Order: sequence, then C-alpha cells, then structure tokens
Amino acid sequence: MAANDADPLGDGDQSPLSGKEADEVREVWSTGGDLFERIQTGVIAPFAMLCFLGAAKQIQEALDAAKDAGDREKLLETREGVLRSTPLIIVIVAIKLKVQGEKEKSDHLACVKLLVEAGCRVNARDVAGHTALFHSSGASSDEACHEALKIMCSAGGDINLQNRWGGTSLQEAILGHNLAAIQALLRLGANPELKDCDGASALMMAAAVPSVAAIMGLKLVPKDQGTVPAKLKCVECGKEERGTKAMQQCSKCKAAWYCGKECQEANWKIHKKTCKPAAPPPGQVLIN
Repeated sequence: MAANDADPLGDGDQSPLSGKEADEVREVWSTGGDLFERIQTGVIAPFAMLCFLGAAKQIQEALDAAKDAGDREKLLETREGVLRSTPLIIVIVAIKLKVQGEKEKSDHLACVKLLVEAGCRVNARDVAGHTALFHSSGASSDEACHEALKIMCSAGGDINLQNRWGGTSLQEAILGHNLAAIQALLRLGANPELKDCDGASALMMAAAVPSVAAIMGLKLVPKDQGTVPAKLKCVECGKEERGTKAMQQCSKCKAAWYCGKECQEANWKIHKKTCKPAAPPPGQVLIN
C-alpha cells in the first residue's frame, strides 16, 4: 500500500503474488474494485470520467490545455481507485461495458488513439499487474477491444506482459473461451508457451477446450467421448504413449491425459483452471 501511495503516476507495488494473496487480488479485480462507485458518486477525476464516457472531443481539449509536460502526465497517468486504473484502462473497461454518453455519442476507440498519441504509457499496470491490453482480452472483450489491441500494439504495447501471478492476455482469453480474442492475440504475436506461477501455459489450458485447441493448432482427433490427441502425452511429465491403455484420462473433461495417478494429482492445481465436463454426444444429455 505504501509503495502505491508513493507512486501516484506509476505502477506502484508489482511484486509477484501466489496462493491466497493472488486469490484476494483476483477477487477484487474481477468485481471492478471501487471504480463504478467512484463514477456514481462523482469522486472520479474529471479526465478519467471523460475517458469512461468516450468523450473524445473533450479529451482532446483537455490535452491541448495541458501545455506543461507535468500537467499532461498527470492527466494521462493518474491512477483511479483501489485497482489503480489508468485513463487508458478505464477507456477499455468502458468499451467492454458498451458505455454511451448522454449528451454526445461516445467514441472510445478515438479516445484510445488520442491517449496513445498523447504519449500515455501503453504498458502501465494496475494493482494486479494488468495492462490495458490484458483488459482488452477477456471473456467480454469484443471486436472494438480487438481494434484497440491493434492500436496499442502499434504504439509499443507488449501483448506478452504477465500479471503479478504470471498470467497472460492469451490465458485470460482462453479462460473466457473467447475465440475471437484468442485469434486476435495470436495474430499480434501472443506467446502460448509462457507459464504462470502455477506452471500453466496457454497451450496447457487450450488442451482442455477442443474449440480452443483447434485455434491453437493442437492436432486432435475425436473419440467416443471427449477428445484424444493422435499421440497421447502426459500433461504433467511429458511422457508419450500411442495407446490409451497405458494412460489415464481425466474423467471429468475427457481432454487431459496422465501416465499415472501421481502425475494427475501433481497437475491438478493447473488443470482445475480449465477442467469442465465434456459435452455429451449429440442427442444425449447429462443427468446428475
């Protein structure tokens, strides 16, 4: 907290998180922190409010009025709320929420361009270590978010920066089963092999979701239930087998394979993030 208070225009405390600490920050981040309360009560900074509303014309006027470099930096980098969101991140949040101003039509993509051209730090991080690019990549990101990704990447945005627990934008898109976001990130150079603090990579996560696996280029062939790689590989130790008899299949998702119980138990902290019941064959339903 002290590191954050001492750095009102910077990233503050970005020390790595794991376990309970990471879970607590994830929880606060997933609810939006106090951003919406600040907007409703009018506590939010005027410039940040303009960014939320997508008021491109007024943002340009504010930037033009800030003649001094220090004043402009304050506009572009001042953090909001417990999540320490930058104006650029706030614009992305508003795009995902499809926010529209009351008096004039919102143009959030124009706001992204204005902030980037004005020299905002595209790779600035919030309290969880997320950049505006990360915010553009989750379950609710849409075509407008993916256009924003292009703008930010062309201005030096790093698509592969990892958050405080090692997660990447690509992993976030996979967890949200957002196929369009996954494709957009891969086109922009997202690295599927980066691992988070639990040792999970985007490739590992993709193996449990057939539709994502196809996009990621993993060669899968259908079986009676679930999906079976043409050549089975233990997702924990990497041991390969060509037959199913020597390998154990996850009974829930039917997508992950293990060479034995020891590897399955060791891998659970990673696999549980994407393990979901396999879809029943056509014409059948699952009964509890």
